[in-house]
Amino acid sequence: MPSSRTARRSARQPECDVGTAKPFRLLDLPKELRLMIYEQLTVEWNHQSVPLTDKGDLYSITVINPSLPGIRILATCNFINSEGYPILAPRLAQMITPPPTLIIEAQHLVGVTNMRNCVVHKRSFVDKLLAAIRLRPIVPKIHLYRESKLGVGSLRIYLDLKRYVPDAAVTAVATFVLRAQTIWSADKTPNNHPPMTIAVSVPTGFSSIPVMLTSSRAYRFISNRFLNQNLQRTRLVQFTTPLLVRRLAGQMLWTSEMWKARTVSMMLYFPDGSEEYTEKEQLEVDFEGAIEVAILAYHQGSGPPALGYGGVFEVGEDGRPK
Repeated sequence: MPSSRTARRSARQPECDVGTAKPFRLLDLPKELRLMIYEQLTVEWNHQSVPLTDKGDLYSITVINPSLPGIRILATCNFINSEGYPILAPRLAQMITPPPTLIIEAQHLVGVTNMRNCVVHKRSFVDKLLAAIRLRPIVPKIHLYRESKLGVGSLRIYLDLKRYVPDAAVTAVATFVLRAQTIWSADKTPNNHPPMTIAVSVPTGFSSIPVMLTSSRAYRFISNRFLNQNLQRTRLVQFTTPLLVRRLAGQMLWTSEMWKARTVSMMLYFPDGSEEYTEKEQLEVDFEGAIEVAILAYHQGSGPPALGYGGVFEVGEDGRPK
């Protein structure tokens, strides 16, 4: 038999019947409180690491995606939409302003760059991204996933990602592709709004990294026969940041022009603060020069190249690319 204390507690706090519970009505609140709720909805900039390898040297790349938690409140009814949209519209515009951005640490450039001299290269993660951005049929698959009508495993296959890429990273890549395609569709002016920015992060103290460079038989035959270069199958090469950037820029330029993508902007990022770098100006000159050399070597056609130097990259305290 329940005690008198338990009976009093039950009288004060009756159990909630889920079947009879009424949903929360936003319109029942005073207008001042509703406006305060809209003001509290702010843009979040999510930095998601995507692994490029699962064994050996573990390389990764960072995908930046904006989100506005609570934006679905505008779908409550027409009145809420008309009342809250003027407050949230500038924040929605803020989400679209920076182009989709990737951050790659200088020592991880090896993971996205073909470090093998050969006639036919394997597609890297960046190559797959550019292909996904260009291929319109991927968009309906991403929407199906967002509507819980497609599993993350199937989405991973459509995006051509490896099994070791975690589900959260697959979702981030899908959001990245969808946002890039949105900018692609909205901007019809060539080279006006780049669909993708790649920021190369160079930490203080980083100068070079040893890389085992290999050459295929076909590549060595062509080099030996027509260029009089006696290449070894494998050789250890010390790659500086400009050399890594030059190799990646050439690969990206070829891929971008093959997929007829808009201009890809490569930028230099000082994660430790530019004041910590004693040779900052020289590094900027070498970085831009490496991209220009790649353009001269790999650009084809009379039109503008599909890749360019975007300057120094910065990130705000909220994680938003500047």
